[in-house]
Amino acid sequence: MKLGNKQSSVLFYTIWIISLLVQAAFTELLADEAYYWKYAQQLAWGYFDHPPMVAIFIKIGYALFQNELGVRLLFVATSALTIWVWQQIIKPKNLVLFYLLVSSIAILHAVGFIATTDGPFLLFASLFFWIYKQYLQHDSAKNVILLSLTLACMLLTKYHGVIIIGLVVLSNLNLLKRRTFWLTFLSVCLLLSPHIIWQINNGYPSIKYHLFERSQTPYHIGFTLEYISVQLIVLGPLVGLLFFYLFQKHKANTLFEKTLKWCFWGGYLFFLLMSFKGKTEAYWTLFIVIPALAFTYQYIEQSTQLTNLVKRQFYWVMALIIVARIFLIFNFLPFNNFTYNLINKYHYKQVKATVIADASKDLPVAFMNSYQKASLFEFYTGVPSFSLNNIQGRKNQYDLWQSEEQFRGEEIAVVTNYKVNHFPTIATPIDTLYYTTINNFQNYSSVTVTSVTPITPAQPNDTLTLQLMVKQPINTTIDFDANPAYPSVLYYQLFKGKTTVVEKPLLKLENSMLDNLINVKLAAPNSTGKYNLCFSIKTGWLPHTINSKSYNLLVE
Repeated sequence: MKLGNKQSSVLFYTIWIISLLVQAAFTELLADEAYYWKYAQQLAWGYFDHPPMVAIFIKIGYALFQNELGVRLLFVATSALTIWVWQQIIKPKNLVLFYLLVSSIAILHAVGFIATTDGPFLLFASLFFWIYKQYLQHDSAKNVILLSLTLACMLLTKYHGVIIIGLVVLSNLNLLKRRTFWLTFLSVCLLLSPHIIWQINNGYPSIKYHLFERSQTPYHIGFTLEYISVQLIVLGPLVGLLFFYLFQKHKANTLFEKTLKWCFWGGYLFFLLMSFKGKTEAYWTLFIVIPALAFTYQYIEQSTQLTNLVKRQFYWVMALIIVARIFLIFNFLPFNNFTYNLINKYHYKQVKATVIADASKDLPVAFMNSYQKASLFEFYTGVPSFSLNNIQGRKNQYDLWQSEEQFRGEEIAVVTNYKVNHFPTIATPIDTLYYTTINNFQNYSSVTVTSVTPITPAQPNDTLTLQLMVKQPINTTIDFDANPAYPSVLYYQLFKGKTTVVEKPLLKLENSMLDNLINVKLAAPNSTGKYNLCFSIKTGWLPHTINSKSYNLLVE
């Protein structure tokens, strides 16, 4: 029996939503999802890595169901709404063909239920394109208001929205002559002002992280080759080549289609260039699905041969997707070195968390350099947890929350991210963890060390005399003598890339040094080159904390 468009829509959205709800309910949280769930427990206008929208989405769903389904509930609804918006943009005559194409894009099945920034970002980007299409025809007050709202929501979801805005403007420079464009710009700035103020008050953590701290690994050609190869997966797996081939064959006939062309190729080119700076993620280009689908559908719709090809490949794609979906719920792979990372990423989260809680006797648990493990552990056990960061990792949202201050003076358990032979072990289903307990926990990553003396070029083996300011955080009283068994020593490190070249102590820290200038001397390395100089505090056996920015030191 041939279904009409209305019946096809009802059937498609029913299957799409129900299948994603089942997936959301029975798939354990991914590490990033747990981190964003932790965001939602402390709503704010911004977070270390991201704007606040993902936390708001989770907060609403989790208020209804305190489990994995609650975390993901709004993301499932978002997925269905996004596809509906695409229908309004493309206006497909053959809805069955349109739904087959959508269902063949494998990444949409993941984005459809996983609680990350990508689903909401795709929705708001789609809404923006839909309203922008109407705005080009009539720049009414209604369209200006809707554009302002969707742009603000897009930017409050993911900073990648700036790329879309830039490409849209480049595709149509006449926008700059419209008064309504500038009115929209001012409205968006006003709507973003709470987030901007949050960034200012917290020292611009997101800007520093994404622009300067995220990609510190030296470039190698694998970054670019990986980026190029995995982009087919974003639009695939099997239909990806067809999307690329047909997209370039279909010419832009309207200003809106010209914009879609710019966003498609511009998005790919931008992140291709970014791959020369560091590793890029496959899903960063997810928004190109919108123009890709709009152009290729129109081309395929006119060809019986291509329509039949899409129908045939659909069954192969769905077979792969169904297998992947089943694996996300039930692990059917044998455990070995080859499958370890895959199984560890998707399974045994709750079991591992429970085993750790039992071993640590429900003490608060600190995980070294892992906001993900800390968040997963707290989600599945309800036991307080935090990320204990050191110079082998990076700062994250737990530093902004000043989590160490919440547990200062308490007894905690510490799970290390390296092997310590004399520590007790925790045997989980797929690995062994090392941990210990600390009575009267003291750590000082919230203390900042700043060089008042400018860092000037030096010669090999020169002695550098610097004045440092050691500051304690506002509204917090630091006591370096609180735990005599854990004395605190100020160190300096010199790095080349991520390799530690020099690591030496400077002096034992005393309370009288807080909020005061101290004089130190350190030796330049014996080889010429560019180095990064950092200052850290080592407390007892705990690894060095991150206490300063990275200073450039040129040895010539």
